[in-house]
Amino acid sequence: SIPFAASENQAALKTDGTLWVWGTNTYGQLGLGNTTQYFTPQQVGTDNDWSKLCNADSYMLALKSNGTLWGWGLNWAGQLGNGTTTSNNTPLQSGTATNWTAIAGGSSSSVGLQADGTVWAWGSNSEGQVGDNTILDRHVPVPVSGLAGVSDLAAGHNHTLALKLD
Repeated sequence: SIPFAASENQAALKTDGTLWVWGTNTYGQLGLGNTTQYFTPQQVGTDNDWSKLCNADSYMLALKSNGTLWGWGLNWAGQLGNGTTTSNNTPLQSGTATNWTAIAGGSSSSVGLQADGTVWAWGSNSEGQVGDNTILDRHVPVPVSGLAGVSDLAAGHNHTLALKLD
């Protein structure tokens, strides 16, 4: 399995496509339907088609093998990308797009890469980390203008990074 660490909780994707989590769960960021802390790995649901995982500060994002985007945990700024600011403690699909290839999450903002190389961002935008030339929080993914040909992404406390193919 490939682990991904955050400050107080852990998550791993197994090679069989299952998703496992453990640790602090104050905001339901483990995706188990509760806020109980776990000291040993627990499987998230029964799905075996998870392909990528981003374990952010108090929320998680994941991609399924069909290219859909899923999020759960703290959502005060719309960082789950599902059109609300309501936190949820189980995986909830964000939008209907089926062409996501990479994701990254910071403190309260998220960024994703679609198969065509375009970058989309959402969540807290107090420092312009969404990249849409505003400081308005975005509750659904919005395109980052003028940025294409991207191969990888990262997000931090109040910033977003993109690695271009060139």
